[in-house]
Amino acid sequence: MIKTLVLLVLMMGMSIGAMAYNKLPPSTEALFITQLVAYEKVLREEKDIVVYVMKAPEVAKALNKIIGTDIVTSKLAKVISGDLIPDERYDILYIGAEEDVQTAIYYTRKFKVLSVTGNTSLVDDGVTLGLGTSGGKPKYLLNLSAARAEGATWDPAVLRFELSE
Repeated sequence: MIKTLVLLVLMMGMSIGAMAYNKLPPSTEALFITQLVAYEKVLREEKDIVVYVMKAPEVAKALNKIIGTDIVTSKLAKVISGDLIPDERYDILYIGAEEDVQTAIYYTRKFKVLSVTGNTSLVDDGVTLGLGTSGGKPKYLLNLSAARAEGATWDPAVLRFELSE
């Protein structure tokens, strides 16, 4: 188990736009998503978690490799991949393209779906969870205002979260 220092930025109106983050490898993003979702009180009780990955086929492929992963009393059950905003409700929406962020946020807030991205600059735009790397270390950004708008409730223990591979 590798413990990694994680930066958690709680977003309550402050901007992170000036912070520089790089993209994580898709396999690390997939692992990070399943580990962090364990701290979201609704999803960890969901039983079968379904993720819709929009415009990020490499992330969908990585998530598909870990289907069946336990997330507290839930499990990653299914991954759907596509280029359009879905017309039905999924548990998590992974947003892969910046140009779709406003439509995606409208969807996640309307259907109470957790939004996740590997482009941390989108957290400033209203995505709940951004994953990236800085200084060679995986980092995550959590936008609490967006989380509330999506109906997410985070366990305070997320503040002590460390990525384990």
